[in-house]
Amino acid sequence: MDTFRFRATNRNGIEEKGNLLGESEEDIIEQLKKDDLFVIEVRRLSFIESFDINSLLPVPLAEIEEFYRQMAFLLDSGLTLEQSLLSMAKMVKHKKFNEAIVKTAKGLGEGVKFSDGLKQYPRLFPQVAINMIEVAESNGDYGETFENLAEYFARLREIRARLTSALAYPTIILIMAIGVSFFLSTTIIPQIGEYLKEADAELPFLTKAVVSVSEHVVIYIIILLIAITLVVGSLIWIRKYPDKKYYVDKATLKASYLGVVLTEMIQARICDSISTLLKGGISITKAINIVSRLQTNEAIKRALIKAETELSEGKKLSYSLEESGLFTYTFILVTSVGEQSGSMDQSFHLLARQYEKKNEILLKRLVSVITPIMIVILGVIVGTVALALVQGMNALYRAY
Repeated sequence: MDTFRFRATNRNGIEEKGNLLGESEEDIIEQLKKDDLFVIEVRRLSFIESFDINSLLPVPLAEIEEFYRQMAFLLDSGLTLEQSLLSMAKMVKHKKFNEAIVKTAKGLGEGVKFSDGLKQYPRLFPQVAINMIEVAESNGDYGETFENLAEYFARLREIRARLTSALAYPTIILIMAIGVSFFLSTTIIPQIGEYLKEADAELPFLTKAVVSVSEHVVIYIIILLIAITLVVGSLIWIRKYPDKKYYVDKATLKASYLGVVLTEMIQARICDSISTLLKGGISITKAINIVSRLQTNEAIKRALIKAETELSEGKKLSYSLEESGLFTYTFILVTSVGEQSGSMDQSFHLLARQYEKKNEILLKRLVSVITPIMIVILGVIVGTVALALVQGMNALYRAY
């Protein structure tokens, strides 16, 4: 599909401008007429004009959230599903997301089911959304479904924002440490080293060590890059073999502090997803199936798949999760309470909110531990170089 720029006026004579995706100018004119717009001009944009760097990036969660929220509003206002999608196409800025919306709307006009149209874009519409929309197709309640999805993606966005905010300061300090080390090793230290060698002065051990490191800094950087490449390559290789990935992921969950934080974050996502799916009218067995397919941790994924199988055989979900040994006591207890009370959606919803608060505290603690360590490392690097230079200058002064 190509991008077209249009100018049109509405019934009140107010001019509207924008870009739309379509197969031809006639296609764009037809879309505008459906919105009761009088077309003034439609022009196909060249590749350079239509190129958008944002199309190469993932769709922001904020834009996905806004899409579902606005869809709920438009449908509640009386517009049809196709009209709502075409209206959203004018508001969505991300090119690939926009194209998916336009094609899905056209599919509706051709008799294609809404959920089937969305399945063509799994990276834009996850399984959680598609399954909830399938339920909405059967009961006709799209408005509440879109509102629930909007809340779901809003919570995901908030969790990601908190995580990014928590790790921002340690990351800045790490970058500063690397930058300062590289600058000193490639500029200041080599110059001082040359002066000391020309003076033929007896250098202190620390000064010799620092000068030696600076002389071979390029080699060390190459070795470091090779090591990073090997580690990343190994992780990518392991991902291709689920059995190997299972043991790595399980060991990660069992790690002391990091494992606790990771487990709490995964369980928060699971609770939120299950709660959203149950509210959308999906059975607990199917909800577990959907959530298991969303997991990137192979150990958790297998535990959920096993739980789904045993659940369909009549076994309680809480018992299956407890046998896996991967879920916290709180998670299992709340699951058991939800099974007994028959209000699992509410139980998982409350637990998800509890995990979010707990994860925020854990992240703050993690940052409070990492930050001083990074500051100490930065101080040791700068202090060592400074001491080596001072000792070298003293040796140079004695030589003269």
